[in-house]
Amino acid sequence: MKQYVEFNISKKSNATIEYVLKMLASIMETIIFMFMGLSTVSDHHSWNTGFVFITLASCTIYRIIGVLIFANIANRWRLLELKLTDMLIMSYGGIRGAVAFALALILDESKIPRKKEFVTATIAVVFFTVFLQGTTIGPIVKYFKIKRKEIEEPTMSAKLTNRLIDHIMSCLEDIAGVAGKHSLRDKIR
Repeated sequence: MKQYVEFNISKKSNATIEYVLKMLASIMETIIFMFMGLSTVSDHHSWNTGFVFITLASCTIYRIIGVLIFANIANRWRLLELKLTDMLIMSYGGIRGAVAFALALILDESKIPRKKEFVTATIAVVFFTVFLQGTTIGPIVKYFKIKRKEIEEPTMSAKLTNRLIDHIMSCLEDIAGVAGKHSLRDKIR
């Protein structure tokens, strides 16, 4: 919808919508990962090492194949073609988690008796992609000298949104009785 909406609203409204949607996406991602963390420690799991490793390998291999196929198809119409290093980063950096975890949870155990193995393997894939691939993507991008987006000066809307989030976090820390990074700043003020 961005290509239709962006030209029909003002620049300030566009920035506001962009940051509100980013904030909502961040909140939803946090909720999903909190739920997954709770499921990781509170549910009973069925660990099958072979199935977990085959799942990890399959996800990685098919992600690479999918990116290569679709990137090469897209390159036919792109003005700036994707290079092999771009495709590598797209393959390596693709975090597969929230949707796969939700789909594994809604499996019917009466029809699929090994549901717990699917959930456990999905959690293992998510942890692998988030922690191993997520922490190593930065050095890989630097090694291949891939051009990154330049940091822009935040708009007034972005500054206000960030300030709102800071106040909400301070409030939540006060309610929870936790002294975080916001409480020290508030004491100084």
